[in-house]
Amino acid sequence: MKIRNGFVSNSSSSSFIIAVKTEGGVCSCCGRKDFNFLDRIRQVEFQNDDSRVVTCKPDDIVKEYFDGYTDYLDETDPRAMSQRKQDEANLLAQLLHWSSAEPGWEVALIRLCYHDDALQNEFEVLKRARKLVVIKDLN
Repeated sequence: MKIRNGFVSNSSSSSFIIAVKTEGGVCSCCGRKDFNFLDRIRQVEFQNDDSRVVTCKPDDIVKEYFDGYTDYLDETDPRAMSQRKQDEANLLAQLLHWSSAEPGWEVALIRLCYHDDALQNEFEVLKRARKLVVIKDLN
């Protein structure tokens, strides 16, 4: 059974752990540089509280995820606790891979407002262009 402690489950936003290419290329024709999706979210954060970058630090992402989006655990069950430790280690390994082994990529825990069509569209465009990878969909 899933129990959410961190975010409101009936909120007007979606939460994701993502890896996003933040160091974009420059167009050889016009010189336009790719936008930084995390910066775009930060720009609208002041206008709309539902869309925001929660954190970009891998250790904090793991803590936030397991504190807010965890399966109910019997803390007296050693197997369950062992599995949680393994799950935490696996998620951290994924985040560290994307944030350090892949040049120009950044990891983040983000929330996107359902009503922000522009950000939702940019999110989908980046996914199709393989410049954004959803590591975990927290919805």
